[in-house]
Amino acid sequence: MITVGDLLRRARRRLRGPGVGAAAAGSQLRGSAAPEAARRRYGRRGGGPQLSYGTVADLADSRKHLGWLAGSSFDMKSLQRCWALKEILATVEPPGPLLEIGAGEPFVADALSRVGYRVTIVDPYDGTGTGPVELGLFRRRYPDLRFVEDTYPSPEAVEPQAAVYSISVLEHLPGDAASGVARAACEQGARNIHAIDHVLRGWGDAEHHARLAALVSGFGLADADLDRTLAGLEADPDAYFLSAEAHEVWRGSVPYDDYPMRRVCSIHLDVSG
Repeated sequence: MITVGDLLRRARRRLRGPGVGAAAAGSQLRGSAAPEAARRRYGRRGGGPQLSYGTVADLADSRKHLGWLAGSSFDMKSLQRCWALKEILATVEPPGPLLEIGAGEPFVADALSRVGYRVTIVDPYDGTGTGPVELGLFRRRYPDLRFVEDTYPSPEAVEPQAAVYSISVLEHLPGDAASGVARAACEQGARNIHAIDHVLRGWGDAEHHARLAALVSGFGLADADLDRTLAGLEADPDAYFLSAEAHEVWRGSVPYDDYPMRRVCSIHLDVSG
């Protein structure tokens, strides 16, 4: 039996193709001063709130100053990748070290390595969460990055880190694993920086809320912090939501009634140990 998830995975792989985005981003950065310019602009500014959400103002800033990264995806990852890069540059001095959970195409890790950070990526590269499977390609393209083909936490990457980060990954965790992964990341990283897709309204919103609450608790924050952040998000006209156009791309050939629009935002965590 073919499920809606199966259809979506097929549509996304057709849209993405093998390493197309990574090739474009990588070619833009080779010999480019863009990552160093980003380090000078955003470095040492200090971190943002422990718990926040993506905004259109932040996206506008990224498109102006990080165009090479803000155009790396057709969906919310353009906002999230730029936010994570800025937050790491603002709070963690090179060389780090850094660990990225589930990088997929390692746009941010590549940029960070080019300004002196040592980055380890832990990702099974088995298509989980509609992610890529082109690990061999990425190892050749990004020789300065360390790849660990595994799920997180991994016994192959237990070294203490200046920061553990993820971009559009933690929302794919099974609900009963979320708090454990968060606790492991807190134990390993002096800082934790995560951008999380969150369904605020629409099908699946109860499951998303339960998972997000488990993550927030695992990172040592209170339920009241999450409630306050979500209430502020709903009232803020500058809050960033996934566009209808991006939803249509993700929906692909799946009938709309089987995959209707949802209000999807990006929740941002920046927690120091």
